Amino acid sequence: MTAKVVPAHASTVVHLDNDGNALSDSIVERPTAGEGGARALARHPDGTPVCDPDTDEKVAARELVREAVVLLEQLSDARATAVLTRCGFEMSFETKAEKALKMVTHALSAYPCSLEWAAVLKEAGVKWTKPPLRGTRGALEARLRSWTESDKSAANSSLFSSTGIWTSPKSKWVFALIGAFLLVLSIIVLLQLLFFSFSGHFTQRTHALELANICIVMLFDAMVAMLCFATSLTLHGGNQLRARRLVLMIAALSLVFGLWCAFVAVTTLLTANEDLLAQGYSEHFVENETRNTFLFGSICVVIIPGALILLVRYPARSYYTLTTSLFVVIIEFIIYNTVYLSLGNAQQAPWLVISLVGFVCLVLVSTVTYRQRQLALRESKAIREHESLRYTMEWMRLCNDEIFAAGLRELNSGWDYVQGKASVTAKRQQQDGQFLGYNGIEALFHQADAINPLLQVKAAQWAKAAGGVYHTAGVKAEARALQKVFRSYRGDWTCLCDLVRTSIVFHSPHDLALCLHIIADDSEVEVLRTSNDKCRLRADFDAEKRSGGYRDVQLSLRLANHTEAKRLNCAVHIAEVQLHLEPIYRIKSDDGHIAYVRARNLASD
Repeated sequence: MTAKVVPAHASTVVHLDNDGNALSDSIVERPTAGEGGARALARHPDGTPVCDPDTDEKVAARELVREAVVLLEQLSDARATAVLTRCGFEMSFETKAEKALKMVTHALSAYPCSLEWAAVLKEAGVKWTKPPLRGTRGALEARLRSWTESDKSAANSSLFSSTGIWTSPKSKWVFALIGAFLLVLSIIVLLQLLFFSFSGHFTQRTHALELANICIVMLFDAMVAMLCFATSLTLHGGNQLRARRLVLMIAALSLVFGLWCAFVAVTTLLTANEDLLAQGYSEHFVENETRNTFLFGSICVVIIPGALILLVRYPARSYYTLTTSLFVVIIEFIIYNTVYLSLGNAQQAPWLVISLVGFVCLVLVSTVTYRQRQLALRESKAIREHESLRYTMEWMRLCNDEIFAAGLRELNSGWDYVQGKASVTAKRQQQDGQFLGYNGIEALFHQADAINPLLQVKAAQWAKAAGGVYHTAGVKAEARALQKVFRSYRGDWTCLCDLVRTSIVFHSPHDLALCLHIIADDSEVEVLRTSNDKCRLRADFDAEKRSGGYRDVQLSLRLANHTEAKRLNCAVHIAEVQLHLEPIYRIKSDDGHIAYVRARNLASD
């Protein structure tokens, strides 16, 4: 929760978090130099010198802010908003209705296929309009195959993500524009063919190769245009696999057309122009097509198939592949038309203008897209740096305590102990596993629904034994899980090892270290060995670079020897246990996680 404090004498706003820490720039003005060039004292806008509170005053202020927030949460939403406004504050918080509905969703999602929920909700006059997809057989698998980026804050970065053009909301427009351009070209060729036919340009002596070339050019443009439109519609529907197949069909068609162009070029260039005219070729064909076939041949044999294959094979480089290939094609057109226009061929003037307009449009679109990406990354970086500073300052304050530092040494020992007893197993879910008749990612989610209550009970026992505070957690939302599959795991859902998770918060590293020993010695649990980067509470861990300042301990484990988990056939499911220190967890719970989600979406991570 965030409060906005407006002092009576100030002209700007100071944002405070629940601990009373300033979140935005201070209202103070700090002149760099006074009279005589000496540095002046920092002063408020009203001229009074700046005076910072001491440690006791800051502690007292934090307690006052916490007490005020607790009292506000006891009021109704409307009453709390009115009190905040009258006192000159603002606070972002979830309404009580929103909190209650989230708890209802959590309860219902535990049994997504149950038919009893309809009756339960009907009694209260409520209908569940967005139940989990896994409640309908095949729906989650279909969404996995057709997933596209839907978060608006991630739209500017999705083209640069690991899945690139295939999940970007802008990709359908790219293929639609290319299809429209090619359709216009095919219509121009058709009109040219009709004009030549009615003007008597073609005669009985006209060579069959010339007629075939015009027809093949027209058909190629029309077919590729239709395939581009089909790809655009397929991406709009989210079917990535079918879209990739269509793109490969375009690459194959382009290669065939390029080989045809090469055949025409070789056939005509080996014969003198006078002989071509004598054989029935038109002057237009002799003067233009022999040169055009070289241009289109090089584009269709090398550039287009190469670019499309790269899009399918290396989607993370989609932006650079698209812009580079389009720039090469347009520049080649510009050079070609400029050369022949300078040789006196006035027919190339319209094509030169079209090429220049296309070049300008491409420069604008590519620049705007790249600029939006950079702005999104800059905002994401600013958010991460701000949150990192909050976590780091709290960590430094904690480390100044000798008892806390001694507890960290115990924590390191506990981490080594649990990793020493951990099994060396690949951290991946079973790909070919079945559960309740489901396969694939649907089986994984139904396993998660079954094992989650068992893990929560375990976590509550561990927390009680180690003196921690247990926080329950539901199965990860399907939308976020699919988002993570494509943003972080390149479509590999077996890497989802945190669908089932739980959190335990401790007041000291000593208690956290004790919990590590308890988990390691639990005979019903199989801990999986992970890297030391998952122990972010180590003193030598560079949290600012690796985790944005945030620190916790994460364990991956299975309830491999749990009787009920074995009976339910979900003992192989990998779950995650997060162990927190209370001061760090408090920052995360207040608004740290909200800021993390915003930064993650901006960067499409």
